[in-house]
Amino acid sequence: MAQSLTKSSVFAFDKISFSALFVAAFDWLAMLGANSSRGRAIDALSAISDAELEAKGTTRRDETIRILGGAVYL
Repeated sequence: MAQSLTKSSVFAFDKISFSALFVAAFDWLAMLGANSSRGRAIDALSAISDAELEAKGTTRRDETIRILGGAVYL
């Protein structure tokens, strides 16, 4: 007697890959970080040259610590 498998799943995992869910979640978290005030400040810092920072009397490391505060451990 032959047996057959039937699908009676509530979730349609066969239509979307499981890894796509993780990729979408990571992209969403990256978007949140990029749109935060800290993310924008870090983007602005990356546009400044090391010579300009030296002229202001600071370093990239010091500015990163100032922007991120207690969220960074360097």
